[in-house]
Amino acid sequence: MQNTSTDSDNEPTFDPWEDPLLLALRDAQWVSRPLMLHENLKLYLERLLGEKANEAENKGFLKLLRQLHKPPPPLVKLDGHAETATADAITAANGRFFLFEFKRTEAEFSDEKDKFITRFLSWVRDLAEDEDKPAELRARAKNLLKLSKKCHYLLYAKEAPAKPASKVGTVWMQHADLITKVYFEKMVKVTGTEAPIAELFSDTGKGVNAGLMAVYTRILAAAHTADDGKGSTKSHPIKAMLFSSKGYFLPTATLEQFLGLARFLDSCIKKATVNYLQAEVDKLFAELELVVKEYASYRKQLSTAAPGSSLKQTDGKKKKAAR
Repeated sequence: MQNTSTDSDNEPTFDPWEDPLLLALRDAQWVSRPLMLHENLKLYLERLLGEKANEAENKGFLKLLRQLHKPPPPLVKLDGHAETATADAITAANGRFFLFEFKRTEAEFSDEKDKFITRFLSWVRDLAEDEDKPAELRARAKNLLKLSKKCHYLLYAKEAPAKPASKVGTVWMQHADLITKVYFEKMVKVTGTEAPIAELFSDTGKGVNAGLMAVYTRILAAAHTADDGKGSTKSHPIKAMLFSSKGYFLPTATLEQFLGLARFLDSCIKKATVNYLQAEVDKLFAELELVVKEYASYRKQLSTAAPGSSLKQTDGKKKKAAR
């Protein structure tokens, strides 16, 4: 049993709650802006005192000062069907959007195995590897996985081994890190490399623009609707309260309409220079929707199959192993 006593001499088990992880991420986003400014201020003053600062550096620093009052990128907390179809939250860093599933610790990953999102991505992986399927369909499945691996992550707390727990008065203090892993890599391939959240956000090869995030969430919403195999409809409303330099907002939108919301979010994190058009997003969605239609067909067959009958599933790995 976990030791939760505050006056015990025994170090407690590392067992955080999930919601505080989201708050810790948000705190880090707020703190990172003045820290960035402080570091640049230090470098600038060193050059200024050494009479080496040029006009371009002066203008650059004034630009940083103007950014200080701005809040960090909005964080969209998802719930209901929107959360079931995707993950817990969408946020951004350095102009790139990320989709996060929060877990208390790495041990909680097993909770994801039976969820829709793991089932769907596993099926897409098998489709991409099934050599009996048309090459075009396999290529689009691969493109969907490539998009997923750039923007969809697990985020969890991990005890910092280099910083042992200590006792402050009667309270145990345990040091921790916020760690990320690519959702697909961990939940489908059962691998995945750990990356601290700061490292993920600073990697310019990770994350996607708002247009691509709109495509990905729309695809997941469509697949979630098709998952029961009965042709039913599902709504995926977003009812998050957002804060930006323009004030508080409660958007009326769904995952399927995420592009409209994404345009607003994009304007909050950078100068409103939209580099994607609705037509371009619709075109990419239509290409990837072919995968969703194949999934809908499979789930329909599965739901109508007679009890005890076997239904062939796409499994490229098994095909290759049998050769």
